Amino acid sequence: MGNQRSLVAFVLFVSFLGLAISMAIALIDSGEGVDSREREYFIGGLFGTLCVLGMVAVLRPGPCSRLIGSRRSTGLGDRSMDSPTESPIIRGHHPDCSSFSSHVLNLDGKILCVGCIGLFTGALISLGGTVITFFGGLKIPGGNPIALYIGGFFVAIGLIHFAYGTGSRELRFTVNTMFPIGAFLIIASVDQRLQNTGASLFVLLIILFWVFTRIILSRWDHSRICGSCEKPCVPAGS
Repeated sequence: MGNQRSLVAFVLFVSFLGLAISMAIALIDSGEGVDSREREYFIGGLFGTLCVLGMVAVLRPGPCSRLIGSRRSTGLGDRSMDSPTESPIIRGHHPDCSSFSSHVLNLDGKILCVGCIGLFTGALISLGGTVITFFGGLKIPGGNPIALYIGGFFVAIGLIHFAYGTGSRELRFTVNTMFPIGAFLIIASVDQRLQNTGASLFVLLIILFWVFTRIILSRWDHSRICGSCEKPCVPAGS
C-alpha cells in the first residue's frame, strides 16, 4: 500500500506540474506564432482522436477494466458480494458491492459506471468544441484567458476529487464531465494564443499523462475502498 501511495503522490505531482507549465506557456505572448490552418487541423485531429478513443473505452469497459486492474464477471450470475464466501462480481469495472453504490447507476438492469458516463459526456462535448474551434474557425478570444483558467480549474478538480471522495452519483458525474472539458479548454487556449505546434504537442502529451494519472487514481480509490470494507471479498476456492 505504501508503494501505491508513493506512486499516487508522484503522478499527482507531475500532473499538477504539467498543469502549471501548460497554463504558464499559454499566457506567454511571444509574437512568433504562425496562424496556420494545417496546424489547427493537425492538433485538433490529435485531440479529437483522443476524445474518440476515450469514448470507445467507455462503451467497451472490458479492456478498460483490465487496464485499471479489475476483472469482469464470468458466469457468476447475480450473486451479491455482501457475502464474504462468494466470488466478486465485476460489473463494468466496479464490484457489485454496496461500498461502490455511488460509483454505479442501474438503468433497466444494466449497470453503468457513473464516472465513465461523465467522462463520455465531457469527451463528447469536447469533441464538439474541437470541431467548432479547430476545424470551424471559431476562436477563443486570445486576449481573455478566462477559458484557460476555467480549464485549469476543471482539470484540477478532475484530478484531486479522488483524495476527498465524491459522496453522490451527481457529483461524481459532474467532476468527471469537467475533466475532458478542462483539457479541451487548455489545449484550445494554448494553440490559439501561441499558434505554436511544439507548444500544443507538449500540452497534448501532458493531457495523455493526466489520463494515465486518473487511471492510477482510480485503481488507488478502488483498493482504498475495498481495504476499508468490513466484509472483504473472498475469491472462489479460498
